[in-house]
Amino acid sequence: MHYICPTCERPLTKEKAWHYCKKVSIDDLLKNKPVPMVAAFDRLFAEVGTWEGVSASATKTCVVFINKRTFLVVKFMKEELDLKFVLPGESDEFPIYKRQAYGRKLEHYIRLRDEDDVDGDVFRLLRKAYTLGLAETETATPKTKGGHNLQVHGGFYEMVDAGKNVSSRHYVEKNCFNG
Repeated sequence: MHYICPTCERPLTKEKAWHYCKKVSIDDLLKNKPVPMVAAFDRLFAEVGTWEGVSASATKTCVVFINKRTFLVVKFMKEELDLKFVLPGESDEFPIYKRQAYGRKLEHYIRLRDEDDVDGDVFRLLRKAYTLGLAETETATPKTKGGHNLQVHGGFYEMVDAGKNVSSRHYVEKNCFNG
């Protein structure tokens, strides 16, 4: 269950979470990007977007994936995607290219240039980050409102409010979601 900002309509982990509060679409971030990079994002989004309780939203430079915590940030570079996620411990497994301490957390980074780079190794590492995000908050008292889930339908993605109508529906340009 996520809180939805009434101004920018982004799903947030909690009501008073700091965030970039301006409406930005994922389509805007994909405009004029290389086709192989868009295909890599589509494949990543099509998989991670189906994981239980996941919501995704765009900021001016990246797409943020959350469950009970932010577990993945996808930044759009000139020719590639830069993925940032937190793991429970230090890992130098391929395809991780960089690690950085941030407070008590250890961020890990992966770069993806095309659809072939989005493989089982990437999803296995992202699944660890996803699971960590759920585990960190199991004992916390939920302070969020809503209940939005991401649903992908061919050339559309929808943010769905559990028990209510669709809160937003966005058309995704040709090449997106391979639909």
